[in-house]
Amino acid sequence: MNNIMKEIYSIGIDIGASHIGIGIVNPNTGEIITKEYIMIKINGDKNLLIKNLIDAINIILAKADLSIKNIDKIGIGCPGDCDIKQGIIIIAPNMNLQNVSIKEEIQKNFSVDVRIQNDASCAIVGEYYFGCLKNIKDECILITLGTGVGFASINEKRELLGIKSCNELAGIFRRAYSPENHMHNTGSLSFLQKEYSEYVKQGVSRYEIFENIRKGDDGAICFFEKYLADVARAIESLEKHTNIKNYCIGGGISEYEDIFSNKLKRKLPSINLYISKFKNDSAIIGAAIL
Repeated sequence: MNNIMKEIYSIGIDIGASHIGIGIVNPNTGEIITKEYIMIKINGDKNLLIKNLIDAINIILAKADLSIKNIDKIGIGCPGDCDIKQGIIIIAPNMNLQNVSIKEEIQKNFSVDVRIQNDASCAIVGEYYFGCLKNIKDECILITLGTGVGFASINEKRELLGIKSCNELAGIFRRAYSPENHMHNTGSLSFLQKEYSEYVKQGVSRYEIFENIRKGDDGAICFFEKYLADVARAIESLEKHTNIKNYCIGGGISEYEDIFSNKLKRKLPSINLYISKFKNDSAIIGAAIL
């Protein structure tokens, strides 16, 4: 990409359970100049995660024909609980990780400012500054439904909720979604995939579930309708407890907006429901402007 002007950009990174999303972003506009999604298998290996992050940064710089001198900062959206001041992943259950010194290790290799934040918080920042929540002035809650379930909230002063408050939102959601099952991924697409696979008595990917819905498969449609009803009930519980009216749905499910958006909105007539504009790129953009 030799036509990219040698301006100053930010790098945004979104660490997922199965991939790293990384992009070079114009922090003034939210435009992603170039991006990559790199598949990973961490299995609790913190050293492997650091190596994958360093490799990803080098790959994206080479792809954009830029050097680290063209980068103002690196922002990283991390799963689970984070110590943003120290730059540490405290615990990420979906990746079996604990006490990973992300900031320190990345700064050893790249002499730029490094900032970390929970991935859902990064996503809501991206949507609030440049996406579907750009014109919303009241407090908003973002719910990411993907491999796990993530929560973030931002108010009219552009202040993010702390992790304790986000964990409280998660508890309200999970108890309302499934009173019998309060696991960390309750209500996620992984949870849906597991339940549907048990229903059809064979392993089915989330992609296959949504393709079956598009093909008009009655079983898949019926199963997904129940899933949406449970998600709607959980969002209603959040609204009841917080009195917040604005909700954004992000994460992997946002890639299937055509299937679920109108149905979920009809189930929640008193709530302002938005679907992530940037889909899986929201956290990349938000991380870049931390």
